[in-house]
Amino acid sequence: MILTLRTKNLALITDALLEFGEGLTVITGETGSGKSLLVNSLGLLAGKKGDSSMVREGTSEALVEGTFEVDGSSPVAELLEQVGIPFENPLVVRRILSRQGRNRVFINDSVSTLSTLRALSPHLMEIQSQKDHHSFLHPSRHVAILDAYAGLEGIHRRYLELYRQRERLRNELKEAEEGVAERIKRLEFLRFQLRELEEADLKSGEEEDLRRKREVLSKAARCKEGLMAAAGYLSENEPSAREFINLALGNLEEWRGLKEEIGASVEVLEEALVAVEETSLKLISLAEDMNEDPEELQRVEERLDLIARFKPKYGETVDEMLSYLEEVREEISQLERSHESSQELKERLAEVEEELWRTGEELDRRRKGAEKDFCQEVEAILSKLRLEQARLSLQFSEGEPGPWGLSKVEFLIEPNPGEGKRPLWKVASGGELSRITLAIYSLLSHRGGSDLWVLDEVDTGIGGETAVEVGRLLKEIAKERQIVCITHLPQIAAFGDHHLRVAKRVEKDRTVTTIDRLTEGEMKEELKRMMGGEKIPWLGERDDSD
Repeated sequence: MILTLRTKNLALITDALLEFGEGLTVITGETGSGKSLLVNSLGLLAGKKGDSSMVREGTSEALVEGTFEVDGSSPVAELLEQVGIPFENPLVVRRILSRQGRNRVFINDSVSTLSTLRALSPHLMEIQSQKDHHSFLHPSRHVAILDAYAGLEGIHRRYLELYRQRERLRNELKEAEEGVAERIKRLEFLRFQLRELEEADLKSGEEEDLRRKREVLSKAARCKEGLMAAAGYLSENEPSAREFINLALGNLEEWRGLKEEIGASVEVLEEALVAVEETSLKLISLAEDMNEDPEELQRVEERLDLIARFKPKYGETVDEMLSYLEEVREEISQLERSHESSQELKERLAEVEEELWRTGEELDRRRKGAEKDFCQEVEAILSKLRLEQARLSLQFSEGEPGPWGLSKVEFLIEPNPGEGKRPLWKVASGGELSRITLAIYSLLSHRGGSDLWVLDEVDTGIGGETAVEVGRLLKEIAKERQIVCITHLPQIAAFGDHHLRVAKRVEKDRTVTTIDRLTEGEMKEELKRMMGGEKIPWLGERDDSD
């Protein structure tokens, strides 16, 4: 169940903190006051789409935070453990929408994702709106509803595992039978690439070394000439730098002791003379070592050409080529490893097929066995909701086994006698659909699922005594589930254990939505407002009229 909901800077809501209790909480207010903003807030906590347009004008981000008390039997803790988030009770879910379009999700203060939020949401809340009513029309929902009513989720999960296993084995068998020639062709191609790369014996960093070596070899002759010329200017030629330094020293030697500065200059020149001699010898040595081997240069050029030819096939760098080589080895290993033979796959497929049909037939039998009680219970509730003549039946359509089972299930409804039963989507009006949906979900309220139901527009197309019966039914369901219900009808609002009123007003030239928790007396006043001041005979002890 939800304990608190905080909404900040979401559309017209500046900052609202709501506390929720057990039972039925009704939310009322004038049309356009912002009641659906609360449903949108809970929808964001359920992982529904949110965008920057929901952020209040003039603010940078919107925040929605919900605190939930999680039942010990809920799979929430296991789901959180799978994504590395510690479980704590109560569970705090926070969603932040940025005007720049970024979404952030936090669960118990740990950074999370929308996909995790969506996986958790069915165990935290069930949100029903007019849009959800229309999705309820689709037959794909009907088989899940019947299974929930009859407690068949376990056997259906087993059937679904077998169905998926059968599909996987079918695909493997098809690949095994149709892909033999292709695998042989692929192996031959990979082995050719393997030989080519292994024979090349590439080394990491080799291309850079070869380019440097080519540059040295291609410029060896000119470089050697330059080195020898430089050595000559330093010491070998006449005149040379060495001779000029010696002449300078000869002119200074006589005056060396005369002034300290002259002595220092002489020392510098002596050091320069030594450096000139050493540098000259070094340059001569480098020149003598300079390799002018044209054959070596040819080998380097050929190696670089080989790498260039490999680039379009194996990667832009030698490191990429080496990485591709490892991929080739791994793929060859996988292709060479012995897989199950076609015969083994056929045998396994036959076993799975047999168990699939056996499980599917059992599922079908138990679904059909639940049909009578399901329809009678729904019809009994519909009778209370002023659809006394409505008749419900289930249509089982057999065909090829699918993820739903051996037969599809579709609800058929006859709202009025003599019209014949037709698919729900063809005959149900908005008011009828609201009541049918509520009747079915009231049956499921005793059979597990989320502790919190959020109902928006549950009163679509109804009024009068029918609305009173809807309110009574919600009150009854609220003994098993926490219900948050947005309603326009006082007949429904009168049954609330808690009452929130949404209002819109202007403050400092800005429109804001406020949400107030009403006292007992304020509840009566709000109900009278909704009735236009009329007395409300079904209020019981809340009716303070004489």
